[in-house]
Amino acid sequence: MRYVCLIIFTVVILSGCWDIKEVEQQLYIHALAVDYKSGKFVLYGQVISFNNLAKQEGGANRQPQTIATVKGTGETINDAAFDLYTTAQQRFSWEHITAIVYTENTLKSGKILHVNDFLQRYYQIRNIIWTFGTKEPVEEVFAAKPILNITVLYSQLSNPDDIYKQSSSIKPIQLFELNRKLSEPAYTTHIPYLSTSKNTWKENKKEHLVAYIGGSEYLRGKRFVGYVARDHLLGDRWLTREVDRTKLSIKEDNKTIVVGPTINIKSKITPVMLNNKVKFTIDVKADFKTTEILKFKTHKELKELAENEIRKQIEETYKKGLNNKIDIYELSDVLYKQKNKEWKKIAQNGVIPLEPDTINKINVNVTILNTEQLKNR
Repeated sequence: MRYVCLIIFTVVILSGCWDIKEVEQQLYIHALAVDYKSGKFVLYGQVISFNNLAKQEGGANRQPQTIATVKGTGETINDAAFDLYTTAQQRFSWEHITAIVYTENTLKSGKILHVNDFLQRYYQIRNIIWTFGTKEPVEEVFAAKPILNITVLYSQLSNPDDIYKQSSSIKPIQLFELNRKLSEPAYTTHIPYLSTSKNTWKENKKEHLVAYIGGSEYLRGKRFVGYVARDHLLGDRWLTREVDRTKLSIKEDNKTIVVGPTINIKSKITPVMLNNKVKFTIDVKADFKTTEILKFKTHKELKELAENEIRKQIEETYKKGLNNKIDIYELSDVLYKQKNKEWKKIAQNGVIPLEPDTINKINVNVTILNTEQLKNR
């Protein structure tokens, strides 16, 4: 009797594992892209293999990683998703998706809320995946991968936060945060824009395709507002709360004289009502490490030059947004949260009118660090 019970118990326990799929029995979608054209959704899936990942983490020689791309089309996203299954040779797993890429067609069509609603309703897709925009061919973006056979799990597509902590420029944004901002009445939110490059990296003397964040695309609600390239967004990083470490180049007569990382950046935007018009005062504090000095300057001169450079970058980015009718610094949302009654009086379609003098004061306070070498001169 004892043996019979043991056999029955073993059969019951083991039966729970019978339908588990082995790693090699599934296709793992690593990233999704959504395009919208001619009234139809085109869904792209970047499919990767996990076979090499364990070997890489274990320190073994890295094997070249193959990336596959699959495309499905349909009148709805579900139609497009089921179209992916048509030619699949194995079952798809949607549980390891790390990023969603919206083409510019999708953003301009206003379908992003519909796409995000689908992503939230599907139980296998997590709310913390990274979001990107692009107008480059999706196959090109998905074909880009890290050098040295490093897995794409450690690329800017799936892990943009890692490089952002080392060199903060354009803040990556996750799906839950994007959805929150899209639902706010006064927000103009950004989506990092994915570009590709063949000219920066070479591997064994051959050009190597990589993806990087080349700018930001902006949305207000579901409406596409515009695009700003990375070079014109230098001022935005000084007003981003999560910025960790960013480079500052101080120039004199258009020549760089001091370069170094800036840390401990804190900022505050304060709205003030003057003659029934809203004005904003911006305060920025930062510590600047002078790690490369090309021309000698006193401590006082360095501090003044650094503060002027940051102030100038904030002004230039604001002007760029103004010319493109983009509220890059989210000033409408600042007024909405800090002076809601005034926001209701002057906002039009959720946005306050921005003028060249809407930012009336920028206070910058920079602390210079690592000046011991200067003291010895």
